[in-house]
Order: sequence, then C-alpha cells, then structure tokens
Amino acid sequence: MESDSVLIITNPAANRGRCGAAVDALRSAQPAASGVRWVPTDHPGHATELAAIAAQTGCRVVVAAGGDGTAHEIVNGLMKVPAAQRPALGLLPLGSGNDLAFNCGLLAAPAAALQRALYGTPAALDAALIEDDAGRSRHYINVAGMLFDAAALMHALRIKYLRGSLIYLVAVMRTIMQNHFPTRVKLVVDGDVSMHTLLMLTLANGAREGGGFICAPQALPDDGWLDYVSVTEISRLQMLRLLPEFLRGTQGRFSSVQFKRGRTFEISADRAIPVHLDGELWADYTANVRRLRVTLLPGALRLMR
Repeated sequence: MESDSVLIITNPAANRGRCGAAVDALRSAQPAASGVRWVPTDHPGHATELAAIAAQTGCRVVVAAGGDGTAHEIVNGLMKVPAAQRPALGLLPLGSGNDLAFNCGLLAAPAAALQRALYGTPAALDAALIEDDAGRSRHYINVAGMLFDAAALMHALRIKYLRGSLIYLVAVMRTIMQNHFPTRVKLVVDGDVSMHTLLMLTLANGAREGGGFICAPQALPDDGWLDYVSVTEISRLQMLRLLPEFLRGTQGRFSSVQFKRGRTFEISADRAIPVHLDGELWADYTANVRRLRVTLLPGALRLMR
C-alpha cells in the first residue's frame, strides 16, 4: 500500500464514548499497516475537515471508524472535491446504530471490517444533497428524516442512561406522546405534485435507521433512487400500533403508510419541519425550515466492499 494512502478517522465519542476503547483494542491486536494513518476527532465537524484535507492531498481511502455520524461528517468532507479526486469511503462500524454498514451489508467484527475497509474493492454508493429555504445545504448517504423522525432524534439526544437501539425505541415512544403534530405538506416528486397531511416523512437511501427501524424496506444505497416513506395523519394509538411494524419493515400493509421513489423532491409545509440527516440533527423546530429540496446524486461515492 502506498505511503499515506489511507486515513482512518476515529471518533472516540461514538457509541457513548466506547468507540475510543474499541479502536485501541483493535490497533493493539492488528499489526501496523504501511501507509495507514489513524487520526482521532476532537470536535464536531472535525471529521469533515480531515476528510476534505485527505481528499485534496491525494489520499486513496478514508475510513470512518465510529458510527453513522462519523460517516456522515466524512462524506461531507469527501464531497468538497470533484468526483475524480474523491477517495473511496471505508466503514469500520463502531457506533451505537451502524445503520449505514447494515444497509450496505458491511456489518462485521471489527478486525474483519478493518481488513475490508483497507483492502476491499471500491463500488458505487449513492448520496443526496439537501437544501433549505435559508440557503443551507448538506449531503447525506442514508436517511433524511423529517417531522416525527427528527423529533424522535431530539428525544434520543436527551437520553443518557441507555445505549444502542433501546435509546431510539424509548425516544419513539416519547415522540408519539409529545410530538403528535400533523403537518400540511406539498410534495413535488420528479415534477409530480401532491398534497398531504403527514406525521412523518423520510427520504431514504438505505432501508434501516435508528439502530433497528426498517423504515424503507425496498431502499438500496446503490440503486439510483431515493425511497419516500410517509405516515399520514393518524391517532397516537394507531402510531403505537405501527411501531412494531416499522421494526419488522411490514408497515406497508397499512393504508396510512405510503411509499414512493424519486430522484428530486421539493417539500413545502405549513409549519416548521425538523430534519435529521443520517442521525445528525440538522434543523430543529426553532430553525423554522418550511421548504426543502432534495436531489439524488447517483454513484457520487465509492465504498470499499
């Protein structure tokens, strides 16, 4: 392997601080590989900065050692350079949810995941660009969750005494009780206009989010489509009934759940739209985002498989 051809960006804070110890154990057990550099992050956005520098200086592979948030930051760094200059993305899933790795079929023991990230074969991976009415923009690779989805994340971020998928399950229960806000939404999907009253809206590049919720069962991260999943206005009791269905991916049998595919989406709402991207809160209610545009970028990235 060529000198400095791989950068492994580690997030010691991932998985409620457990990622750092996992990285230390892995490095102790694995012989040092030539041309591989390990760098920890020390503040939010640091992984984006490191990935952008790596891309600009000719790095061949940038590995996300952490959770979905780490991968999300790294992708936004890689997308700062032209596609021809963009390093491949490797995944060393050491987070609490690891939904991206699951959706790409790359969940494995750390030692095996590291070998694949270093020596695997690059394959196409789709990404998406989201823009809001304040002029902000961001890339994501797994899920843009809006309304209920983002409110659940806000609750999850306040839960300090649990770990893994149990965090998201408790957060969802709290959201059903406290954030039942039907929202009037105008959707334009590839030019097709429709009006809805929604509790939840998700634009998914991958099937799973929240550490175990199969939100978009048909979504594939390399098929050239975003899967649109929505839940129309229903009661809290009906939302509770849907919860186990989302865990199994069987919610499509209910008329309140709608699926559609597209490549460009324009979203306008009559109230603030909270948004999370790959499990990272991008807009809360106070941001007052009411209009969004999402564009799929097929094959924008290469993933080590």
